[in-house]
Amino acid sequence: MDVCVVGLGKIGLPLAVQIASKGHKVIGVDILSETVEKINKSIEPFSGEENLSEMLTSVVNSQHLFATTDISMAVKQSDYILVVVPLVIDEDGEIDFSNIDSVTNSVAKELKEGSTVIYETTLPVGTTRERLAPKISEISGLEVGKEFFLVHSPERVFSGRIFSDLQKYPKLVGGIDKKSTEKGIEFYEAFLDFVPRNDLSKVNGVWEMSSADAAEFAKIAETTFRNVNIALANEFAKFSQENGLDIFEVIEASNSQPFSLIHQPGIAVGGHCIPVYPKFYLQ
Repeated sequence: MDVCVVGLGKIGLPLAVQIASKGHKVIGVDILSETVEKINKSIEPFSGEENLSEMLTSVVNSQHLFATTDISMAVKQSDYILVVVPLVIDEDGEIDFSNIDSVTNSVAKELKEGSTVIYETTLPVGTTRERLAPKISEISGLEVGKEFFLVHSPERVFSGRIFSDLQKYPKLVGGIDKKSTEKGIEFYEAFLDFVPRNDLSKVNGVWEMSSADAAEFAKIAETTFRNVNIALANEFAKFSQENGLDIFEVIEASNSQPFSLIHQPGIAVGGHCIPVYPKFYLQ
């Protein structure tokens, strides 16, 4: 496959490397020239990702991965365009679509007939269908589901262990229509390997979702669940502290009942994702 990965951050770069490691031709795109230069020299632009250094060196040396700031060139040469740029909120908790809109416009301008566009960025439910599909169709002049295909497949990995997580968690794939979903499944099955998991209701692998909306919602639901339950654990911890109780003893005792799954308390609801994505659900 000829693949373009837009956004070479802590999620996008390991994903590009994983695809390239399976023998596919990957052009990585990033807005930062410094990041691009480092990647093309086989230098990690950030630290802390297990196995990235050696895998990056391998795929750059084999010429399966090349990085550029030229998104137009990359899209023109690719059959699959994978978008992994951040969607953020402002100080008021309102969603800022400027990054995703800008990338979408650039992709649409150069999109060729028969290509598949896949968003791994976590998105509010309905964004792929209601916002991105019309925008790409209008700019490219191509009809979605017939002349180009559109998929949402949320990233579900944890920075620092991405290559391991890609094997552990089912890859959720939901297209804007049936043909788009099929294209997405075909894409991910071409470079992902999965370890067996007896705790799942289905075989671990690429899971077909009924729609792009369902794929979007699955990511929003799982992260909102974590946010709410960490917050609840923190409320329990505050109560325990005020009343001279050991919260860890209490949680251990409560969770000995199979219907209880109280999380561990921590310093607020931290990280890049968990404080943000419930805002997508609220909106």
